[in-house]
Amino acid sequence: MRLDGDTRQISGEKLRAVKTEPEKSVHPSTDGSVLLDANTAETHGTTVAAEEQHGHTYLGSWGNPKDWVSWKIQFPAGASYEVSMVCSAEAGDTEFELELAGVRLPGTAKDTTSWFDYQTLSLGKVQIPEGGLFKLVVRPRDAKTWRPMNIRSITLKPLARQADVIGKAPYEPGQWREAGVT
Repeated sequence: MRLDGDTRQISGEKLRAVKTEPEKSVHPSTDGSVLLDANTAETHGTTVAAEEQHGHTYLGSWGNPKDWVSWKIQFPAGASYEVSMVCSAEAGDTEFELELAGVRLPGTAKDTTSWFDYQTLSLGKVQIPEGGLFKLVVRPRDAKTWRPMNIRSITLKPLARQADVIGKAPYEPGQWREAGVT
């Protein structure tokens, strides 16, 4: 195989075209928020899977504590986000961990009356240092205490610099405040 100078063509014997799938990644919406759902998730393991019932998709059947889920997110620039999750846990309270950009956010899905009795959990804040492709991962915190849960969605709500919120910042650059708060 040889790479031809400026033409960037590969030549050689027995070469054939291979169809590749584009990398599945999620991009922020026009308001800067990121919505992650079962349709864009990658499942890892033997039980967790994207399912559809009651008119919506969700990640369910998560009985194996070795399983985990992830999403690839393409951020155009660095920013801060508030992270929340819509989930259910009919089998009892269960602890999980969400990781993004080197930050681990612990969470507990409290026991719900059914698999479709969803609750919204506020998990905390995360700083994306710069634009690029990042992976968000959710996994059980402790295999011994893991109970199945469903994930309907995860939302990353952008936080804005103080200057973006009220026009002129009385704070130093790098200090952040929730968007819409004056």
